[in-house]
Amino acid sequence: MSAKQIKALIEVGTAFGYSGDELKQFIPDERMRLDKEKERERELECVDKERAFELNKLKVESEAQTAAEIQRVKLDAAKADAEAASETERMRLEASKAETEAKEKAETDRRRIEAEAKAEAAKAEAEKLKVEAETVKARMEHEFRMREIEVRNRNSGAGGDAENAQDRDNNNGHGSR
Repeated sequence: MSAKQIKALIEVGTAFGYSGDELKQFIPDERMRLDKEKERERELECVDKERAFELNKLKVESEAQTAAEIQRVKLDAAKADAEAASETERMRLEASKAETEAKEKAETDRRRIEAEAKAEAAKAEAEKLKVEAETVKARMEHEFRMREIEVRNRNSGAGGDAENAQDRDNNNGHGSR
């Protein structure tokens, strides 16, 4: 401690009415109390930094999971689109060939109708996969928000907030009504 701080402690001790041995004892006791207070502040800063790190870590993990899931669903949708396009092209070629042959006209019509139905089914499947991707994204975002709320609730519960303590007392039937 600096001389100014010691002098300030002597003045405070004197203001409290300490003198002689009491004042000599007051100074180290007060220094120890101040040191403990500073240590507690440092510990609280470390806890706050750790909580911020954990929240950031949860956010990054959630974003990574969401991105991976979205990418997977997009790839599935693209694959379904490609398969639909490929199937449509194949059926179109078959239908074109069959149309050139007069004796297979009825068969050509059936294949064309079949190809259109498959294309529509593939388009419907692709749309379903797109909707599923949006649903998965929304679910992941919801889970992330719920984790954030859980972490905040856990962290705010450890703070000893007097208002929350009053609410707890009221909820437990121990508070004044």
